[in-house]
Amino acid sequence: MEKYTTMIKEKSNKGKVLCGVAVSLSDSSVSELIGLSGYDFVWIEGEHGALDRKDIQQHMTAAHAGGAASLIRLANNNPDLVEPIIDMGTDIICFPFINTTQNAEKAVSACTYPPYSYKRMQSSKSFLLWKYESFRLC
Repeated sequence: MEKYTTMIKEKSNKGKVLCGVAVSLSDSSVSELIGLSGYDFVWIEGEHGALDRKDIQQHMTAAHAGGAASLIRLANNNPDLVEPIIDMGTDIICFPFINTTQNAEKAVSACTYPPYSYKRMQSSKSFLLWKYESFRLC
């Protein structure tokens, strides 16, 4: 899974446009088809729609099987919501409503080790998107 994070970082650092498709359907085969179609990432919509953690994990697995990174958009930056997603091994976590310093600190705290937070573990495979607008959807 780290190869997807590396691919996203390298393309982003080179100024290349990253293309992805947002999914909110429960059928994870859509995510595999998106990857097989050559898209860089699958935007798994956890804020809007009815996807639960099991659906999200299946979409992540399918995206990777198709060769795309998994981007999970969370409903908020609540650590109880963030920890299971990080533990699943997602490539990118997108936090909505990061428009204040306090919101940014809470999001970072949910993804980091003590003494910087109260989080119990962190995946090195995940990184934060401070502004999801930095990814242009095609």
